Amino acid sequence: MTSIGKLWTVSYQPTGRRIRAIVAFADLSVEIPDNFKFPGDNRSPEFTAKFLSGKIPAFEDNDGFCLFETTAIAEYVASLAPKSGLIGTSPKELAVIHQWVSFADAEIARFTGLIAQMLNGIVPYHKDIHAKLTENQIRSFDTLEKHLSNRTFLVSDKITLADITMVSVLSSALYFTLDATLRKKYPSIVQFYERVIDHPKIKDLNWTREYVEKAKEYVPKE
Repeated sequence: MTSIGKLWTVSYQPTGRRIRAIVAFADLSVEIPDNFKFPGDNRSPEFTAKFLSGKIPAFEDNDGFCLFETTAIAEYVASLAPKSGLIGTSPKELAVIHQWVSFADAEIARFTGLIAQMLNGIVPYHKDIHAKLTENQIRSFDTLEKHLSNRTFLVSDKITLADITMVSVLSSALYFTLDATLRKKYPSIVQFYERVIDHPKIKDLNWTREYVEKAKEYVPKE
C-alpha cells in the first residue's frame, strides 16, 4: 500500500493516535519518521520551515502539501477515503460530524487537558479551578451520555470521524478523570468507547484499556 505521506508524532500522543486511527480505518498508510525526537526536532529550522507552529502532529503529503493542527489533518486524511464513511454521506451528516468533533475537542479534551496539566505540575495547581474544570467536564459527560443512550455511534449507524475523535479524547479522560464512580453514571459512554476501539481496523493502537479507579488528585511536590 502506497503511503499518503509523513506524519510527525510520538507513540504516546493522543492526537497523533487519532490520526493514525483514521488512516487505518480508511485503509490508507502513512510513514511515521522513526528518528524524530520530541521535544527537540520540532524546533529545528527544517521542521518549522514546513510547520510554522513547531507543533505535532504534523503532516506532509507526497506532493509537499503540509498541515499542522490535529483537526485539519484528520479531516483531510478522512477526505482521501470518501467511501469509508468517515466524513458521512451528505452535507447534513458532515455538519453533525463537525459538531461532535468540536464538542470533543472544545469540551472534553480541553477540560481533561487542563486538569492533567495542573496535576502534573505543568501549570500551578489551584483547588477552585480544578473543581470548576471537573464540574464543566461532568456537564460535558452528561450531554454525551444522553446522546449515546439510544445510539450505537454519534452520527449514524457507522463509525465516522466524530467517533474516532471522541474516543481519542475519552482515552485520556479514562486515564485521568473518568473513574469508577463516574463510569457507573455513564455506562453508554463506556460502552461506546469500547465498541469503537475494538473495531478490527484500529484495535491494535495504544488505547487506554486500564481505567483509573479513582480520579487522579494533586500531590504537592516535596
